[in-house]
Amino acid sequence: MSTAIESITKLREELRHFDIRASKAAPLPDFAQLLETAGHLRVVKRNARRQVYCFEADGRRFYLKRSTLVRPKDRFRLFLLPNRRRAEWRNLQRLAALGITVPAPIARGEAWHLKPPQYFILTSEVPGRSFGPGKHARWHQLGEFIALLHSKGVYHADLHPGNIRLTPAGDFALLDVQSVFFLGRLPQFLRVRNIGRFSCHYLSRSDFSIWLESLLDGYNASGSPRVGVGEVQGSARNQLERRHRSRTRRCLLDSGEFRRVDSQGMRGFRRRGFDWDRSRLETAIREGQPLKSDTVLAYQGVCIKQRQRRLFHRDRCRTSWTMSRAFEVRGIEVPRSLAYFVLGNTSYFLCEYLQGGQLLNHYLSDMPLKHQKQRALEALAQWVKKIHSSRLWQRDFKSSNIMSSGNRYYMLDLDSAKVQTLSADQKIMNLAQLNASLSNRITLKDRLRFFNFCLDGRSWSRDRRISVYNRIWAIAKGKNTAHYDLDLDELRKECGA
Repeated sequence: MSTAIESITKLREELRHFDIRASKAAPLPDFAQLLETAGHLRVVKRNARRQVYCFEADGRRFYLKRSTLVRPKDRFRLFLLPNRRRAEWRNLQRLAALGITVPAPIARGEAWHLKPPQYFILTSEVPGRSFGPGKHARWHQLGEFIALLHSKGVYHADLHPGNIRLTPAGDFALLDVQSVFFLGRLPQFLRVRNIGRFSCHYLSRSDFSIWLESLLDGYNASGSPRVGVGEVQGSARNQLERRHRSRTRRCLLDSGEFRRVDSQGMRGFRRRGFDWDRSRLETAIREGQPLKSDTVLAYQGVCIKQRQRRLFHRDRCRTSWTMSRAFEVRGIEVPRSLAYFVLGNTSYFLCEYLQGGQLLNHYLSDMPLKHQKQRALEALAQWVKKIHSSRLWQRDFKSSNIMSSGNRYYMLDLDSAKVQTLSADQKIMNLAQLNASLSNRITLKDRLRFFNFCLDGRSWSRDRRISVYNRIWAIAKGKNTAHYDLDLDELRKECGA
């Protein structure tokens, strides 16, 4: 509790320089007095650009959202559009006037004389619970709620499950309304885009089509212009890919998670909170333990990959940095990237070193129990399918680039990876690379079971599966498998094939 009190005191001191104005619709006592009576301060979100706090006072729960204009482009944007700084305040009042449940605006504050400038908004909590993916009984009602918003000309550009709340009365409330626009009458493409923006968060679920049909039944039953399932699915896929690209590009910009480095003759990018400088990097290079020849080192829990930069050749460390982020935002496990540095003519990629991890070939070969190995192969197949469905093309998909740690699989060595839609031939090539890099201790029956999981064997004809299997084996025969203790002919003999 002492920590909470200290945090509230610190927050009150930080807000002392703000010009604070209370809402006339929800009068409160003095703002400092309100913070004095707060029993506990919880940090909901905190980064360089935005801080969100939750506290209780006078028997009510409040949320304080503070924005800090650390980036020049944010300050320039508000200079051109000064009304945007009070957009959420006005939107809350307009939505409440339209009969839509929203958090009550309590107070707002501005401090444009500070460096960097800051402003905040204080709202009361909407009682209820978040609308999560497990609440399937409400999809029809949710469709009706979105139709109500559209009928009133309300377009929420950031409509996602976290911004919708279900009240105890069974109504839906709208949160985080800074990106709400009032357009009078929404054209069809904006309706589809808005529903697709919400739906893209559930694309990976197996029951996606079922709940989407229920949601659209509720939406179309309200008398709004009809929206089709195919339209929403296409929009959801496009927006999900745009979201992935946008989040990936942040690793090459100053953002809430990453920052640019350009000092001491060293440039690049690193995660916020990772404080290595040039001297620390040089020490790690001198004292690091070699993992793979002299190009990959381990030092104090950090794995360092170094490459010489050459004219007319891509920077492989930079590719590893961006692709690590691309895998991460798509939910594919990779060692957490930490930094990308360029020092002289050498580039460096730094990531977490997975202590106690095993390369895939050793992990599967050392499993003593048959049923344990089968479960591991099934999990591996699901992981491979997820990579392919996420439009990630690893051109060097071999067992030495896959690590198992804590019952999870991690992709390593990402300088050969790309983001693109995979053809059937590319998927088969990946399976052949994996097949050729597993030892003879993975039996032929285990391999066929793994391929069956990857190919969704139940929906494929027998002749089609046999054709794919033959192509996989033909490709594997053309590779040097001795390094992985694999003899394909011996493997077939052992199984009587």
